[in-house]
Amino acid sequence: MAKKIFGHTAEMMEFYSKKFGYDFPWQKYAQMVVRDFVAGAMENTTAVSHAESAHQSSEVLADENYWEAIIAHEMGHHWFGDLVTTESWANLTINESFANYSEYLWYEYKYGKDAADYHLNNKVGQYRHRSTDFLKNLVRFGYDDKEDMFDLVSYNKGGAILHMLRDYLGDEAFFQGITDFLKTYEFGTGEAHQLRLSFEKVSGKDLNWFFNQWFFSHGHPFVAVEKNYDAKTQKVHLKIIQNQEEDVLFEFPLEVDIYENGNYHRHQVWVKAQKENEFYFSAKKNPNLVNVNPRGVLIWVEASYKTPAEYAFQYQHAKDFKSRWQAVEFAEENQDNPLLMKAIKDPFYQVRIKALNALAGQKLSKKEFAEIEKIAKTDPKNLVKSAAMWTLAATQNRKYLPVFENALGVHSAAIQNAALNGIGKIDPTRAKNFLLKSAPENFTSDQLVWVFSVIVDNKMEKYLPKVLPYIIYYPFIEKDNPKQAEIFRKGYLWAMSLDDKALVEIIAKSFRAAAPYSDKGSEANKATIRVLDEGIAAKRKLSPTASVQQQIQLLEEVKALF
Repeated sequence: MAKKIFGHTAEMMEFYSKKFGYDFPWQKYAQMVVRDFVAGAMENTTAVSHAESAHQSSEVLADENYWEAIIAHEMGHHWFGDLVTTESWANLTINESFANYSEYLWYEYKYGKDAADYHLNNKVGQYRHRSTDFLKNLVRFGYDDKEDMFDLVSYNKGGAILHMLRDYLGDEAFFQGITDFLKTYEFGTGEAHQLRLSFEKVSGKDLNWFFNQWFFSHGHPFVAVEKNYDAKTQKVHLKIIQNQEEDVLFEFPLEVDIYENGNYHRHQVWVKAQKENEFYFSAKKNPNLVNVNPRGVLIWVEASYKTPAEYAFQYQHAKDFKSRWQAVEFAEENQDNPLLMKAIKDPFYQVRIKALNALAGQKLSKKEFAEIEKIAKTDPKNLVKSAAMWTLAATQNRKYLPVFENALGVHSAAIQNAALNGIGKIDPTRAKNFLLKSAPENFTSDQLVWVFSVIVDNKMEKYLPKVLPYIIYYPFIEKDNPKQAEIFRKGYLWAMSLDDKALVEIIAKSFRAAAPYSDKGSEANKATIRVLDEGIAAKRKLSPTASVQQQIQLLEEVKALF
């Protein structure tokens, strides 16, 4: 199994050596999976430690190696973090931003631009999700504790900033700048100003504006776009308005794609650091589409400014991942099923998955469901087949039972999960009999989660140890999936109504692992305390045996960590 998980290591090493213009600088490279490790992984020079999560079954690996980005990240550290180490915690960007961007570089090389852009889009989305990170500089000296630096700004935003810098400089200057920095400061320390000097040396450009704005300041633009067409002058008028709350304005190069007769011309403009910027472009007639930041290079929040027809046009004609993904997001939010049905045939599998997920529960024609059923059986990606099966399961139509039953034997965790979910939704009795005859070791925790209602309704205690570490987080899904959250809560309270110390120890272990990453007073912290309080209340209703008292004490001790 180790070969399947870490099998690309040698290729990664060769790739980074060439990409960074600096051969792997160490005599060996080992990777170890460590029990009860305190983090995801650690870039110990020549001997990387990985958490137990790196272990994956062959069924999971048949779908994808979800640990591959972390393997790439730690490999990248052997240049950034180990060969050249941050001069101070304030300059952690030297270590973590580059390791984060190493993930993008590997995906781009190994799996293509769509896969890399999808990965980057997720990383930037995670950063933007935490509003408090808006106020943090990438390089910052005013932290309370060095651990504060290990956040989504140092990692995700920093990686995306490097991607913007690469796009601005071009590949040749960007990677030559990296080589110069590594050779200049090898086996020593480096900081952001020294990084800037290396890029300036190679490119001949003054980059103070970029580093002052993105490394030594905070935030990102919140942009509104206004556009209109003047038929008399044959001009497109475009206005870019920055609406971020903080008194910080950004300047940046901006790409604008203008489509006429299905073809586009890409314009390059410079947005100044002011509230409003206006631009004019020639067009013989009203364009089919005006598309700003089409490749998604810029870190910003873009308010929707396009019509449904323009989003449909954008999906069909724009080739870049960001533009297609944005159109599918609009279709998902506005139940544009025709656009979604086109997207289930997208060349990139994650777009197909997103479209299929958005179609779950929608009213579709027999022909459309037939297309989805075909995908469930024939798509080359297991994860896409699985998504199609979830969409079919949402119909609760018995005609799809054979699809799910046949899928139970497929060597794929995702497909088996979807199959169990489908059987559980359509025929709970059949799912019950299947689970009663089976043993917990025959399933992954993920698989059992999706038939958990059957487990709870039939009080199958044998499965509780496998699912408890998942269902205890029910408050975190109440907003997006209240029905599933209630099933999890019901199961949790049932587990807590049992005089079973082993189950409480499983819960305690899970929450202890999460405690170091929980902020006092945060919503996540409050949700965790609520779960523990409900568990304690359930235990207090039991006969106060010595075992029950020990269980209550254990839950109280864990609660004190939050």
